Amino acid sequence: MLGSYEVSDEAYAPKLSDEDLMTYSLDELLARLGDDHASVRGEALRALAHMRPQRLAPHANAVVARLEDSEWLVRRDALVTLRKLDPETLAEHADAVVARLEDSYENVRYWALVNLGKLEPSTLAPHANAVVARLGDSDGEVRNWAWSVVLKLEPSTLAEHADAVVARLEDSHENARYWALVTLRMLEPATLAQHADAVVARLEDSALGVQYAAFETLGKLEPARLAQHANAVVASLVDNDSEVRETALVTLSYLEPATLAKHAYVVLAMLEDHDENVHAAALITLANLEPATLAQHADALLEDLEDEEGQVFEAAMYTLRALPRFVTRPGDFFDSRSVRSRFLGRLGWYKCRLRLRAQSLALYWYALPYRPSGPGYARDVESWGQMVGA
Repeated sequence: MLGSYEVSDEAYAPKLSDEDLMTYSLDELLARLGDDHASVRGEALRALAHMRPQRLAPHANAVVARLEDSEWLVRRDALVTLRKLDPETLAEHADAVVARLEDSYENVRYWALVNLGKLEPSTLAPHANAVVARLGDSDGEVRNWAWSVVLKLEPSTLAEHADAVVARLEDSHENARYWALVTLRMLEPATLAQHADAVVARLEDSALGVQYAAFETLGKLEPARLAQHANAVVASLVDNDSEVRETALVTLSYLEPATLAKHAYVVLAMLEDHDENVHAAALITLANLEPATLAQHADALLEDLEDEEGQVFEAAMYTLRALPRFVTRPGDFFDSRSVRSRFLGRLGWYKCRLRLRAQSLALYWYALPYRPSGPGYARDVESWGQMVGA
């Protein structure tokens, strides 16, 4: 779009070709910026836009002055020309560019945002309020470009405007809700956690792209905070869309192993899913369980080794190798039925050891002598309190 003058206003249309304009000297072009005719001022700006940034920079003030032009097309073209400047020079005129975000013409607001998008995050930060305000612009192109500029902000700056971004989760435009979630993903986990409920609400969005973005954003939470919303994620495993189910499983994989274990049977049920991607995602999610927990469900994974090819087979191999090395012994792992038989034997012995260890701990606990403040004391005091109604 740079240098384009295809406009509907015939009175403004350029009278000279680019070749003719380039015959003018720099002084002549600068003088034409003050001409009484809007088309002449526009022609001069178009010619200046073809200059190298280093040559244009000393005359940036003359171009900036046209941002107050009475003709909106001239204001637009002044912004197009300013975009040629390097970020450091453009930063010196940031205030004048930001002022155009309130222009009555959407094309001018759009090009103002294009210019602001060139600025360094530190330079852009003082103008974040003005940019964030454009997220609710009446024009779709302006809104979309405003999101691209907001995404350039540092997380610390973005955090100051998180409420305004969260408000866009209720926007009637699908793109706005999607980009709001992408933007929230940039926040520090502790800041994002403050808005987790609003993100969870988007798991039931009518637009699939927004749902996917919500899952990915939840995945940026600390595991402990994500655990508080695990039930909402699990509920999405019954969604009709296979990609939603797959993305939900990926999100569950970010949970701490102990928390994931509480939902292990729901994840295991997804091994029956007809979609291969969902099936594989369920297997990989199970790999995040503690080995002792995974061992209890290992038998269910063996059926996925029958085909010996495909992503389900690879995912099953990956998950089973999360078991202790003495059980899996990678190197001759599942390359024949005899090896699988030996694996089952080692797996059975491992599960037996786990049961024996649990039994020995239980016996040790109950064999301890009772004394106040000793082992078992707090447990018994609590039980006694419940019996007497304390």
